Amino acid sequence: MIYGVAPWNFPFNQLLRAAVPNILAGNTQLYKHASNVPMCLEAIQALFDDAGFPQGVFTALFITSSQSEMIIAHPAVQGVNLTGSEDAGSSIGALAGKYLKRSVLELGGNDPFLVLDTNNLDNIVVQATACRLSNG
Repeated sequence: MIYGVAPWNFPFNQLLRAAVPNILAGNTQLYKHASNVPMCLEAIQALFDDAGFPQGVFTALFITSSQSEMIIAHPAVQGVNLTGSEDAGSSIGALAGKYLKRSVLELGGNDPFLVLDTNNLDNIVVQATACRLSNG
């Protein structure tokens, strides 16, 4: 069983790109989503249910961040997967270490956007802004 924690941005993609490969590898998934996108997690649970997956292959957890330790400490949980901020990764990573659980942490932050040479800086500014705000 893998415990996953997903972020608010790209709420379907970020969760499914981690959960689906784990399920295909034979792991069941417990997932906690960011508290500001609970309906996305509910919809993902419905996708698995409607697709006919057996109960328990994917389980949506509507819990607070402070309840993560209880989940990670459980002997049935063999690993932890998090996509999120550095603060969330530090917290979840520390818990995974405390309970000797394998972990994968994809931590957020801002990617660099380098402009090395251009004849059209105005166009680059428009494109860079669109890239950063495309999920909005």
